[in-house]
Amino acid sequence: MSVQSVLATACSSGLASVLVVSGVRKLVAPNGLAQAVRELGMPRLLSRPAVVRSFAAIEVCTAAALTLPWRAVATTLGIAVALSFIGLGVLGVSRPGSAACGCFGQDKGHPLGFRNIVAGLAVLISVAVSAAVPESLTNSQRFVVEGSVTSVAAVGLSLWLDRRLVSRLILSPRPAVER
Repeated sequence: MSVQSVLATACSSGLASVLVVSGVRKLVAPNGLAQAVRELGMPRLLSRPAVVRSFAAIEVCTAAALTLPWRAVATTLGIAVALSFIGLGVLGVSRPGSAACGCFGQDKGHPLGFRNIVAGLAVLISVAVSAAVPESLTNSQRFVVEGSVTSVAAVGLSLWLDRRLVSRLILSPRPAVER
């Protein structure tokens, strides 16, 4: 693999892992983002949990397209996701709220704003790099490499996001089992 291919794989796999984790978490817990969208004064329809879950599904589909040989689909969806991040960030900067952005299905953290703009720009850059580098792998090789890297990165990101829970589960004393 060339250096360019490694860079493209890192960008698409890294982005896919973030999108799958954030998308799945919003599918499970859409209320954080729904509350943040309500605070922006957007139409009520856009703050409904079903709409937030639809956006989350688009994030997961984008992640899947990034790991499959569907460059045009991945690029189109990636641009749409990036522009939505940037748009919500701009609205958050212009109309500051107190609700957490709900980016990873959490109700704690920073409100919509500058971080979302930066995240959207990072998504745009990752999509551009992934789309611009010529293919040096066959479709099956790409699926195996990017799927594996994405899976490991998604597990790592999930463990990091839930590090307090994981440490509590690992470090807490377990009751003795009677036999």
